[in-house]
Amino acid sequence: MRRPARRSAFDGRVVTLAMILPWLCLAEAAAQPTSEQIPPPLKPWEWSMEQRLDSRFPFAQQERLAASRGESARRGARPPTPGRRASSGRSVLDGTRNPALFMPTELHTQLLVTAFDADEARRESWRAVYANRFDLDRFGGDFWVDLERAAGPFLRQRDRVAGLVRATARSDAASRGRWREVSDRMQVRLCALAVPALEAARERFGDDFERFLYEAVAPGLRVPELRSRSEVEFMNEGCRLES
Repeated sequence: MRRPARRSAFDGRVVTLAMILPWLCLAEAAAQPTSEQIPPPLKPWEWSMEQRLDSRFPFAQQERLAASRGESARRGARPPTPGRRASSGRSVLDGTRNPALFMPTELHTQLLVTAFDADEARRESWRAVYANRFDLDRFGGDFWVDLERAAGPFLRQRDRVAGLVRATARSDAASRGRWREVSDRMQVRLCALAVPALEAARERFGDDFERFLYEAVAPGLRVPELRSRSEVEFMNEGCRLES
C-alpha cells in the first residue's frame, strides 16, 4: 500500500511563494518608471537661466553650493572645467553641440548684428541662412521688417557706437582717450537696450521666437568663453549698474 507523500514545513512556503511571486513581479514592474513617467529632456529653448549658467560654469556652481553649506571656498589649483583646455586656452561655446549654453540675449544680439549688417551682401547672406533653418512664415507678416521695428532703439544705438569707434580710430592720440570713455558709456547703454529688444521680439513673435533663436541662430556659432558667470549674469540682466 502506497503511503501518502509526507509534506514538510518547507512545502507550505513553496506554495505560498508560488502564489505571491507573481504579485511581487507586478509590484516591481509597477515601481519601474515607464516612458510616460520619465519627463522628456528639455529643448534648448526651454532651459531656465540658472540651468544654462550652472551647465556653462559648473565649477562656479560647486563653489556656490559649498558656500551655501557654510563651507569655506577651496583655494589653490582648480580642476579644469569640462570642455576647457587646461591653461593653454579657453573653453569654446559651440552652438551646434551645446546650443542651450547660450543665453537668449546673446543669440538675439548675434541675430541683430548679422541680419542687420551694414554690408548688404553679408546681411542678405545671413538672412538666407536663418530662413533656411527655420520657417519664418509661421510668424506672419514680414519677419525682418517686424524684427527691425522691435529692435529699433538697439540698432540705432549700435550704429552710433560703430560711428564713434570709427571716429576714435581716426582721432589723434591726445583725444583718443576721451573718445574711448564716451564709447565705453555708449556700449553700456547698448548692452542695456539688448534686453528690451529681446522682450519686444518675444511680444511680437510669441513663444516660437525663442525656438527660432536656438534652431536658426545657435547652430554653427562658436565663440570663446571670455566672461565669468557674474559677467554673463550682468549682461543678461541688461547691464544694470547699482546707483
